[in-house]
Amino acid sequence: MNRLEPVRADLGSRGGGRYVDPSGSESLSREECLGYLAGADFGHLGLSEGALPVILPVNLAVRDEEVIVRTQPGSKLLAAALHSVVAVQAEGLGEDGCVWSVLIQGIAYEVTHPDRVARLRAQGPDPLVPHRGGRFIAIPIQLVSGRRFRPRGGGAAGPVPGPGDREGA
Repeated sequence: MNRLEPVRADLGSRGGGRYVDPSGSESLSREECLGYLAGADFGHLGLSEGALPVILPVNLAVRDEEVIVRTQPGSKLLAAALHSVVAVQAEGLGEDGCVWSVLIQGIAYEVTHPDRVARLRAQGPDPLVPHRGGRFIAIPIQLVSGRRFRPRGGGAAGPVPGPGDREGA
């Protein structure tokens, strides 16, 4: 299986094991990224089509360490994404008022095993545009990164609270 190797730059300060850049944007652990991604229903898939970058809106689900995207048979998305390195990005607003953004990269393939296709039809993701049938693209989560930050006007700059942290404690 082809694997992508991560490249990391160690810039900025690390406080409590967390990378926080000078603007207060905090890096997320793999576990935090996967937690946020598991709660996302919508994102963007980036791929190359004819040597040009393309970013498409997609409904998504995380199943077995893979991002699953549902598309129509014969779609440009299906043709362009198969066996290519692609990126999936999702973002949202957390209950704590912090914005999060997660990016995964992996090599896409079409799910073809009948039992797995039937399971995905029952469990989702639902298609972005309603249609009958559909095909499933799976992207193994090979590289993952994420950031969390307070939007402008959302409080003091600096590290944002983690999932187990309490403000004011």
